[in-house]
Amino acid sequence: MNLEPNQYKKWYATTFLSALIGYTLVNLLFINLVFQPKQEMTAQTITSSPSEKRQEGNWIWWVTRNYLVKHPDAQIALMGSSQMASASFAIESDSQNVNVDCVTDKNSRFLSQLIKERTGVDTHTCLFALGGAMISDQYIIAKTLFTDKHKPKLVVLGVNPRDFIDNLMPSCASTETFHFMSPYTELGQFADSNFNSIYSRMDWTINEMLPLKLLKNTVALSIKHAGDRVLNKFDLSINEDKDLVARDDESKGDGAQDGASDKETKTGNATILDAIYGKLTEVKPATQIIHPGMRFDFMDNMREYTKRYKSADVPMYTAQKKYFEEFLTFCQNQNIKVVVVGMPNMWPNRELLPQTFWTSFKTYIGDTCLKHDAVFVDHLDDDKLFVTNDYIDCVHMNQHGGKKLLTSVADAIAKNQKTAQALGAPNTVAESKKQNNL
Repeated sequence: MNLEPNQYKKWYATTFLSALIGYTLVNLLFINLVFQPKQEMTAQTITSSPSEKRQEGNWIWWVTRNYLVKHPDAQIALMGSSQMASASFAIESDSQNVNVDCVTDKNSRFLSQLIKERTGVDTHTCLFALGGAMISDQYIIAKTLFTDKHKPKLVVLGVNPRDFIDNLMPSCASTETFHFMSPYTELGQFADSNFNSIYSRMDWTINEMLPLKLLKNTVALSIKHAGDRVLNKFDLSINEDKDLVARDDESKGDGAQDGASDKETKTGNATILDAIYGKLTEVKPATQIIHPGMRFDFMDNMREYTKRYKSADVPMYTAQKKYFEEFLTFCQNQNIKVVVVGMPNMWPNRELLPQTFWTSFKTYIGDTCLKHDAVFVDHLDDDKLFVTNDYIDCVHMNQHGGKKLLTSVADAIAKNQKTAQALGAPNTVAESKKQNNL
């Protein structure tokens, strides 16, 4: 077709406009078929997924599965990032004298025991802590999983500046939790806060709004699942370098999982630290084990945090504050009591941020908790209770630090009338006043 320049421009404009109108009409035609309210994340959603059949999934999938399938009756939700995970996993193994599978063992019996000793109430604690999780992830998890059908009576949330200002995190929408749970959670109110560019926001908006885009994603996911089934049939998989490998070859040379030496068993090796830090890879049960009496050699991670704390004045800080406030609002509306724990940091780590930041950060957390009737337990700069021997590195705690942390949490819950009563404890404060008046 030979056209003059003016004719070509006219033809191109007409064709583009016709295609755009046609695309819009097709979307409108299908909108009643596929554009429906957000679906609910349920145990059936999890157990019918390809990850369930393979018994392999990313960390947020396992956290979701452990709550919805194994522990939907948990009264206490223990939430946070890798700081809470390291402390909880380490002391759980030591206190119960059992091997703890970081993939599947999400029941903090140690904290439940402490609560019973102080209140006389039997409780069930489920661990939601995830390596690399931001405050936005805590909100998304709560909004997705804490429904009228089953929700905890109490949330314990560990917070740290990294959860608000991580310079290595591009945006709120770049986490595994966001990608996994956003299809089940309404996040429109955070649209201006979730993305680091107008293009990423436009892509998310298209995914949320246009039926053809939704159908495309559904088809693509179905193709992936079909491919996974074929690979599983022939005992094959695709590794991180996108190479096709036999499954038996994947674990060869990884002495941390099978046949580990006694020295490896007693020290925190790289595989187990991966579990604590929560690398965003798919994991299987019985591959990330913490043993009783395990020794975690201290590691210097200051170089990493120099990058994470490169600037305290990042756009994400405002967004994460909004998520924090909405998290507390949601829990308050759901009648879920909240204990916010300022997680301990060694002084070299704190020196990476100016003192003015720490002052305003602690004031903000305290004031926001007070506004939403939440309890704030501040250990952010507690060098008296937490000493060098309590740490794996400058921010993550071992079993000794974990014992101190959860003991402090249990004391705070028992001493506060509202949190203790939320778990079913008697009104000890009122009883004490009554006895004093006799």
